[in-house]
Amino acid sequence: MRRRAGSGPEFDESSPTGVSSIDAAEPPPVRLRRPRIGRQQQGELKPPWYARVLRLRHLQPGSVACLGFLEGSIALAALLAFAELVSWWAVIVVPLTVAAMVKLNDYVAGRVQPPAP
Repeated sequence: MRRRAGSGPEFDESSPTGVSSIDAAEPPPVRLRRPRIGRQQQGELKPPWYARVLRLRHLQPGSVACLGFLEGSIALAALLAFAELVSWWAVIVVPLTVAAMVKLNDYVAGRVQPPAP
């Protein structure tokens, strides 16, 4: 006596509990999910966020370099703005300029690099 999912319990008059012994011993179905194997599980690390946003193809800056490029340029621009050496627009312009220079450097590295044989 198998019951379908969603239907009520089937009663067996011969059983002391009133529930069929087949249904009582049968555990609910377990659905196992296959683990998705990403690049990190295969041993290949993702590049830092800064490098992914700029879509760097030839340069591979590490996390500390990306930290210096983004947060360092923001901190430097803010420090110069607090000292009133530059306008507050520099807090926006300096990180964008640094990102443009990094992207230009990546482009030049790709053009200078000889093609693979």
